[in-house]
Amino acid sequence: MTAERCGAEAILGRIEADMQRFLDMEDDRNGRVHSLFAGLYVQTTRHWLAELAESEAPEFAYAVIPRFYALYEEGVLRHLETPVRQVPRQWRMYHRLARRLTMRSPISAHLALISLGARAHIRHDLGIAIAQVLREVEAGRLTIPVIDREQFVGSLSARAFLKAALDYVDWHRQRQSGWRWAVLGGYGRGLIVLRRIWVPVMEGWRRRAYDDGQALVAETPEARARVETFRPAEP
Repeated sequence: MTAERCGAEAILGRIEADMQRFLDMEDDRNGRVHSLFAGLYVQTTRHWLAELAESEAPEFAYAVIPRFYALYEEGVLRHLETPVRQVPRQWRMYHRLARRLTMRSPISAHLALISLGARAHIRHDLGIAIAQVLREVEAGRLTIPVIDREQFVGSLSARAFLKAALDYVDWHRQRQSGWRWAVLGGYGRGLIVLRRIWVPVMEGWRRRAYDDGQALVAETPEARARVETFRPAEP
């Protein structure tokens, strides 16, 4: 097993621990509710690792996973109590909503929170993580095969996220009852029926993030401007 794969698999354990830490919190505003996105992150990482295990050259993607997690750590875990203006910009809408929610909030608000987290992490953080690994490869600090775009944009990533979404809804539904249980059942069926609509949306986020990663390494003025949007404001 390569060092990159070991590092990536270790990250899954860290995300699982984050989710459990949130689940163990009191159900106050901005507490246990963070377990919702963490749960989706667990399932996505688990299925991504399973797909990569069948890939011929997964080392680049394995190397991205720890950098990707570090951006979640910076965007969410380190800013649970800090002013929103100090949060990396892509995560601010997520934090603003989380600070108004508990696990008793309407399930529509929960779904909105998960969507905001997914967009911040996939559309923005993924591009940064890819750029970080590309820089390390170009600088000779990492010796791994050339990146396979399919691992980020294409059937591999689409399969992983579809499976993750279905498993996540099932996991969450098992912890609910009554109206919430019924809504999540319908939501799970909707994910299957409407997959030709929402899967391409997620794919579009990944495609733009991948392209941003390439541009960030090229260090064009537009790329530098995008980097600035990811940085937290000064206190």
